[in-house]
Amino acid sequence: MTKELKDQLKEIFKTYDDKGEGSLDLATAVKAIRSVGESLNSEELGEYLKDKGASTDKQGNPTLSLEHFNDLVCGSIYGDNSQKQQELQNAFQVFDMEKKGVIKASEMRYVMTNLGERFSIEEVEELINEAHVDSGGNINYNNFISMMTRK
Repeated sequence: MTKELKDQLKEIFKTYDDKGEGSLDLATAVKAIRSVGESLNSEELGEYLKDKGASTDKQGNPTLSLEHFNDLVCGSIYGDNSQKQQELQNAFQVFDMEKKGVIKASEMRYVMTNLGERFSIEEVEELINEAHVDSGGNINYNNFISMMTRK
């Protein structure tokens, strides 16, 4: 990891660590992780942190340290996203009957809230707002997948 990347990640982490405790609860940690393009939900993040032996809060829930944040983000940046991209592409292709590489925003909402890794409606709306929706209400899902996986 370059010093520049390490400094950037530290600043991002500090933005979410508003109390200066050096760790983030699961809900805040998910927001921090998603702010850098990773798509873990709280259950997956919790399992990851438990596997890594992370510290816990008073309720026994794992917390995200800067070290674990860096590990997750660097794994995402330097890791192989091809499997994740293929899974997303397969899910979206089911709704692309004309094989044009686009689906309706409403179908995107359905896929993302009901299939595979389920996102909340608020999370999906935020992601769709970041995607380019054409005048017909369609989203190019290949561009969307690239945005999601930051390839």
